[in-house]
Amino acid sequence: RWHPVADAQNVLVGAVEDSREWFSDIVIGGQYTSDRGHTVTAEYWNNANGYSDSEFSSIERSLRTGQGSPQLAGSLIGTSYLRREKIFFRISEVNLSENLDLETTMIYGLDDHSALIRGAVIWDVAEADSIKAGVDSLSGSEFSEYGVSPVETRIFVVYKRYF
Repeated sequence: RWHPVADAQNVLVGAVEDSREWFSDIVIGGQYTSDRGHTVTAEYWNNANGYSDSEFSSIERSLRTGQGSPQLAGSLIGTSYLRREKIFFRISEVNLSENLDLETTMIYGLDDHSALIRGAVIWDVAEADSIKAGVDSLSGSEFSEYGVSPVETRIFVVYKRYF
Protein backbone atom coordinates (compact mmCIF):
# COMPACT_ATOMS: atom_id res chain seq x y z
CA ARG A 1 0.00 0.00 0.00
CA TRP A 2 0.97 3.65 -0.21
CA HIS A 3 1.99 5.54 2.95
CA PRO A 4 0.88 9.17 3.12
CA VAL A 5 3.72 11.70 3.53
CA ALA A 6 2.84 14.91 5.39
CA ASP A 7 4.63 18.23 5.74
CA ALA A 8 5.26 20.08 9.03
CA GLN A 9 1.63 21.33 9.05
CA ASN A 10 0.37 17.74 8.70
CA VAL A 11 -0.87 18.32 5.14
CA LEU A 12 -0.53 15.49 2.64
CA VAL A 13 2.25 16.25 0.15
CA GLY A 14 2.95 12.80 -1.31
CA ALA A 15 2.95 9.06 -0.80
CA VAL A 16 5.64 6.39 -0.76
CA GLU A 17 5.14 2.73 -1.50
CA ASP A 18 5.45 0.50 1.52
CA SER A 19 8.41 -1.86 1.18
CA ARG A 20 7.11 -4.39 3.71
CA GLU A 21 6.01 -7.68 2.22
CA TRP A 22 3.94 -8.80 5.22
CA PHE A 23 1.30 -7.12 7.37
CA SER A 24 -0.40 -8.54 10.40
CA ASP A 25 -4.15 -8.95 10.14
CA ILE A 26 -5.36 -10.21 13.51
CA VAL A 27 -8.90 -11.30 14.35
CA ILE A 28 -9.85 -12.41 17.84
CA GLY A 29 -13.39 -13.38 18.65
CA GLY A 30 -15.93 -15.93 19.53
CA GLN A 31 -19.18 -17.47 18.46
CA TYR A 32 -22.14 -18.83 20.38
CA THR A 33 -25.02 -20.91 19.01
CA SER A 34 -28.15 -21.12 21.13
CA ASP A 35 -30.36 -24.16 21.58
CA ARG A 36 -32.73 -22.63 19.01
CA GLY A 37 -29.91 -22.41 16.46
CA HIS A 38 -29.36 -18.63 16.59
CA THR A 39 -25.71 -17.72 16.20
CA VAL A 40 -24.02 -14.70 17.78
CA THR A 41 -20.52 -13.78 16.59
CA ALA A 42 -18.27 -11.06 18.05
CA GLU A 43 -14.77 -10.21 16.85
CA TYR A 44 -12.04 -7.63 17.28
CA TRP A 45 -10.06 -6.96 14.09
CA ASN A 46 -6.65 -5.26 13.91
CA ASN A 47 -5.45 -4.56 10.38
CA ALA A 48 -1.83 -3.30 10.40
CA ASN A 49 -2.23 -2.37 6.73
CA GLY A 50 -4.79 0.32 7.63
CA TYR A 51 -3.87 3.96 8.11
CA SER A 52 -2.64 5.14 11.50
CA ASP A 53 -4.30 8.16 13.11
CA SER A 54 -1.48 10.47 11.98
CA GLU A 55 -1.55 9.14 8.39
CA PHE A 56 -5.31 9.49 8.18
CA SER A 57 -5.17 12.95 9.74
CA SER A 58 -2.89 14.23 6.95
CA ILE A 59 -5.27 12.87 4.30
CA GLU A 60 -8.28 14.43 6.01
CA ARG A 61 -6.54 17.80 6.50
CA SER A 62 -5.58 17.98 2.82
CA LEU A 63 -9.16 17.21 1.76
CA ARG A 64 -10.68 19.73 4.19
CA THR A 65 -8.31 22.62 3.40
CA GLY A 66 -7.41 21.97 -0.23
CA GLN A 67 -3.74 22.32 0.72
CA GLY A 68 -1.03 19.89 -0.27
CA SER A 69 -2.33 17.24 -2.63
CA PRO A 70 -6.12 16.87 -2.30
CA GLN A 71 -6.29 14.76 -5.48
CA LEU A 72 -3.87 12.22 -4.00
CA ALA A 73 -5.76 12.37 -0.71
CA GLY A 74 -8.99 11.53 -2.55
CA SER A 75 -7.41 8.50 -4.18
CA LEU A 76 -5.95 7.26 -0.86
CA ILE A 77 -9.21 7.65 1.04
CA GLY A 78 -11.02 5.61 -1.60
CA THR A 79 -9.21 2.40 -0.70
CA SER A 80 -10.92 -0.33 1.32
CA TYR A 81 -10.00 -1.17 4.91
CA LEU A 82 -8.82 2.36 5.63
CA ARG A 83 -8.43 2.12 9.37
CA ARG A 84 -6.74 -0.30 11.74
CA GLU A 85 -9.19 -1.29 14.44
CA LYS A 86 -12.76 -2.57 14.16
CA ILE A 87 -15.26 -4.66 16.05
CA PHE A 88 -17.66 -6.98 14.29
CA PHE A 89 -20.99 -8.34 15.54
CA ARG A 90 -23.38 -10.68 13.77
CA ILE A 91 -26.61 -12.38 14.80
CA SER A 92 -27.55 -15.04 12.27
CA GLU A 93 -29.53 -18.21 11.71
CA VAL A 94 -32.68 -16.56 13.05
CA ASN A 95 -35.25 -18.82 11.42
CA LEU A 96 -38.44 -17.27 10.11
CA SER A 97 -39.47 -20.48 8.39
CA GLU A 98 -37.84 -23.69 7.19
CA ASN A 99 -36.01 -22.01 4.28
CA LEU A 100 -35.90 -18.38 5.44
CA ASP A 101 -33.43 -16.83 7.90
CA LEU A 102 -32.71 -13.34 9.20
CA GLU A 103 -29.23 -11.94 9.77
CA THR A 104 -27.96 -8.66 11.15
CA THR A 105 -24.36 -7.45 11.07
CA MET A 106 -22.51 -4.43 12.44
CA ILE A 107 -18.92 -3.40 11.75
CA TYR A 108 -17.82 -0.50 13.96
CA GLY A 109 -14.58 1.41 13.38
CA LEU A 110 -12.85 2.05 16.69
CA ASP A 111 -10.48 4.55 15.04
CA ASP A 112 -13.08 6.86 13.54
CA HIS A 113 -16.41 5.73 15.08
CA SER A 114 -17.98 4.97 11.72
CA ALA A 115 -20.24 1.98 11.17
CA LEU A 116 -21.75 -0.36 8.65
CA ILE A 117 -25.03 -1.94 9.74
CA ARG A 118 -26.61 -4.66 7.58
CA GLY A 119 -29.93 -6.41 7.79
CA ALA A 120 -30.57 -9.34 5.48
CA VAL A 121 -32.99 -12.13 4.68
CA ILE A 122 -31.53 -15.41 3.40
CA TRP A 123 -33.75 -17.72 1.40
CA ASP A 124 -32.57 -21.27 0.71
CA VAL A 125 -34.15 -21.68 -2.71
CA ALA A 126 -32.90 -25.24 -3.21
CA GLU A 127 -30.33 -27.55 -1.64
CA ALA A 128 -27.46 -25.85 -3.48
CA ASP A 129 -28.89 -22.36 -4.05
CA SER A 130 -29.60 -19.38 -1.83
CA ILE A 131 -30.56 -15.76 -2.26
CA LYS A 132 -29.55 -13.10 0.25
CA ALA A 133 -31.23 -9.69 0.08
CA GLY A 134 -30.93 -6.77 2.42
CA VAL A 135 -30.05 -3.21 3.27
CA ASP A 136 -26.73 -1.68 4.33
CA SER A 137 -26.55 1.56 6.28
CA LEU A 138 -23.20 3.38 6.30
CA SER A 139 -22.60 6.13 8.84
CA GLY A 140 -19.81 8.26 10.19
CA SER A 141 -18.19 11.63 9.77
CA GLU A 142 -17.45 12.97 6.29
CA PHE A 143 -13.94 11.48 6.16
CA SER A 144 -14.47 8.31 8.17
CA GLU A 145 -14.15 4.86 6.62
CA TYR A 146 -17.89 4.28 6.24
CA GLY A 147 -18.96 7.93 6.21
CA VAL A 148 -16.77 8.80 3.21
CA SER A 149 -19.13 7.01 0.83
CA PRO A 150 -21.67 9.29 -0.88
CA VAL A 151 -24.15 6.42 -0.50
CA GLU A 152 -25.62 6.19 3.00
CA THR A 153 -28.04 3.35 2.30
CA ARG A 154 -27.72 0.61 -0.27
CA ILE A 155 -29.84 -2.37 -1.19
CA PHE A 156 -28.21 -5.62 -2.27
CA VAL A 157 -29.11 -9.04 -3.63
CA VAL A 158 -26.65 -11.95 -3.70
CA TYR A 159 -27.23 -15.30 -5.38
CA LYS A 160 -25.06 -18.22 -4.23
CA ARG A 161 -24.67 -21.58 -5.87
CA TYR A 162 -22.92 -24.15 -3.68
CA PHE A 163 -20.83 -26.78 -5.44
